[in-house]
Amino acid sequence: MSRRPVPCRMAFAALLAGLTFAPGLNAQTQAKSPVTAHFEVPRTRVYLGETFPMTLVIRSDDIQLDKDIGLNGMPDEATLERSGAAELPVTRQQVGNRNIETRRYRFDVSPKRLGPVRLAPVLGINVVERRGLVRFQKSYNLRVTPLTLTVLPVPDAGKPADFSGAIGDLVFDVSLSPTELAPGDLITARLQIQGAGKFDNITIPRFSPDGHFKVYDPQPLEEETTPARHVYTQILIPQSTNATQVGSIGFSYFDANAGRYRTVTRGPFALRFKQREKQAEERYRPVTVKSRWETSPAARTALALALYWIVVIAIVAPVLLSLRTGDRRRMARRAATGIGLLVVCALASVPYRSAIDRTLGAAHTATATRQVPARLAPSVNALESFTLPKGAAVRIDEAWEDWVRVTHDTRGGWIPASAVELR
Repeated sequence: MSRRPVPCRMAFAALLAGLTFAPGLNAQTQAKSPVTAHFEVPRTRVYLGETFPMTLVIRSDDIQLDKDIGLNGMPDEATLERSGAAELPVTRQQVGNRNIETRRYRFDVSPKRLGPVRLAPVLGINVVERRGLVRFQKSYNLRVTPLTLTVLPVPDAGKPADFSGAIGDLVFDVSLSPTELAPGDLITARLQIQGAGKFDNITIPRFSPDGHFKVYDPQPLEEETTPARHVYTQILIPQSTNATQVGSIGFSYFDANAGRYRTVTRGPFALRFKQREKQAEERYRPVTVKSRWETSPAARTALALALYWIVVIAIVAPVLLSLRTGDRRRMARRAATGIGLLVVCALASVPYRSAIDRTLGAAHTATATRQVPARLAPSVNALESFTLPKGAAVRIDEAWEDWVRVTHDTRGGWIPASAVELR
């Protein structure tokens, strides 16, 4: 019976299983295999505590690999701390009749001990094979080309006194807002550190207090902070209009690529003071404007007298209208009665008016219970018109929410309703 030929793919996979992925193969043999793996780093001399990228590169030559891979035998976290792998875009290239595929996985790593650190992990991969319409996988182990890192301490020579502890290729930016301000305004300083490297658990740069400013400690701006960017804000309060500038601020870090310390200085920042803008009085006026009849005591007195005479006329009118009927003697008596009523009502209106004046005046006369500023509108932000002394007699002209408009002598203004007491 004749023997069935072994498919080319199966024979190739057998070659891989028997030769290429055998543990302990030297680098020269592995370099000739259809699948290779190695690490790429910016440099092999690194510094303790710095964070730098490391890329695992897997190259397959006319072999289809499954996406799932495993990486075993890496140094422990106490030796080399690393982040999760981020898969970069796959590149494919046609070379003759072969398909070359390159996969890259990026880690952020940080050495945690001094001395040499050897990386020689084993990569677990799955080779995809097909038999007709059937697709299946076979697992193999591949030795990654060894890599040795030399971990150095950050040098003491040239270290600035204000070294922040940051290591890497970093950028430091500072902005202040506002720089054109009125007395009493707060200044917010935005401090931003970004780039590739280690800049967590560092000494945060800050503006130092002096005689012209009161400063607060920097606070992290969590919503804008990412692993590659840290943002802080610091509040500064000018103590006088003589504070014409905010001094410079420095940030010192170790540039691992250059192997030297760097200090970045930002500032000084010029300030310009301006007069605070006056608030428009109309902004604080009541929505409904009361009429003069509602706010004037004299108008209310006139209204009360008018109602009084309407009632008098309503009483006397029937008597006067009856003069057209009856004999002369009866008409004369009725005329005398009507005239008498008018005279009596006219005389009675004098004490009535005095009583009205006393009542209305008492209802709208008050005493200031404390010294308080009278303002142009019912708001604490409105401009001050004059100062009302404690115990001053005032007339209440209008009320709105928790405010009353008062008149003292010839001046008027708005004060809190709690600052007066009715007499």
